[in-house]
Amino acid sequence: MVLGTGNQYPVFDSRNDLGSLVDSGCQAGGHIQRGLVERDPQSAALTLSTPQPLPAAPRLNCWARFQPFEVELPDALVEAYFKEAMPPAAVRQAWAAQKARGQPWRERYVKQARLDWFSGAPEATAATAATAATAAGTLVPLVPLEQGLDALLLQPLRAARVGDELEFQVYKDGKPLPNFSVEFRLQTSRMGWWRRTDDQGRVRLRPPAAGAWLLRGIELTPPPPGSTPPLWQGQFITLAFEVQASGTPGP
Repeated sequence: MVLGTGNQYPVFDSRNDLGSLVDSGCQAGGHIQRGLVERDPQSAALTLSTPQPLPAAPRLNCWARFQPFEVELPDALVEAYFKEAMPPAAVRQAWAAQKARGQPWRERYVKQARLDWFSGAPEATAATAATAATAAGTLVPLVPLEQGLDALLLQPLRAARVGDELEFQVYKDGKPLPNFSVEFRLQTSRMGWWRRTDDQGRVRLRPPAAGAWLLRGIELTPPPPGSTPPLWQGQFITLAFEVQASGTPGP
């Protein structure tokens, strides 16, 4: 799993710090390993791996959650921030009232990331592995993390292909998050595709092109009334996944 921070996917403008991780892990073939370790300290991005090899499986899902950070933004940058987050009108109204009182934007934010990848193992192998894991009582379904934002790709045991209708579900504190704006970005495109989750936190996309994709979203929560100083809460989620060409053989 490779992590970095940047203003435009897939560019890494800065490197994440291993010490800022508060939760991380990978799941494959029904097996979970928590506590990812740094594999390449010299890399321009934070490169992580599991402490021990995971069993061969068609699907690999990894996650990382970082500790909270606080930031203060000048007023001129807040509008640009809103363009990245696409918040509801209530958020903009809360900020307009705060700005009118001469109070700056202060925020405590948390970032969380997932990677969902298919290795190319044949479907027959995947089915055999799933059956064996179920018999052994070790098959664990993907579940959202209990804290913060999270997003899962609701997909059978095969890689996504161009033309598929992909379904995702976004969660907050382990529960579906409705009416939440997410953007899908293709690694090779400057244009994003915006969607809003339904009442079950689900959102769909039919990818128009193959390649590396990213689902991203930002939730902004206004400060409680009368809090001094007012402190916004920010939650970031990214989910990286791959889409193959429609004629790609297997898995």
